[in-house]
Amino acid sequence: MQKIPTEFMNVDLDLKSTQDLGPLVHALGARVRLTHVQKSGRLHWCRVMLSRQPKSPTDAVLAFAKLLAKLSKRRQAIWAQAKSREFDIGIQGGFEPDSGEWVLEPSVIQAAARLRAQVRITVYSAALAMRAKRSRRRRAG
Repeated sequence: MQKIPTEFMNVDLDLKSTQDLGPLVHALGARVRLTHVQKSGRLHWCRVMLSRQPKSPTDAVLAFAKLLAKLSKRRQAIWAQAKSREFDIGIQGGFEPDSGEWVLEPSVIQAAARLRAQVRITVYSAALAMRAKRSRRRRAG
């Protein structure tokens, strides 16, 4: 069996709005990296992640909260008018250890509530990681 650990990967911030989210993302600066942007009809959607990913979901969400607190009133208005604000915690499911736990401290729940954001947890299949490893080996070999 391949060694694929169950581990915390990252936290993405997903935003959906009828307004252009570009000014908000730009205001967050070099501390974030835009990983997805899309417009479907009137709905703008973007996903950003921290440029340097912390070791825990707690640290990542609090780092986002700190960046968002520094936004100008104009950029905070874009945030407030967004239709959807989600912190997406990514977990890679694996074969070892048998389980993994990540505790969201009260400060994370409070920060998300203050920001009127949801917290989503996405668990990626170990099969997906296995396919990705095979694909990398084929390209390298």
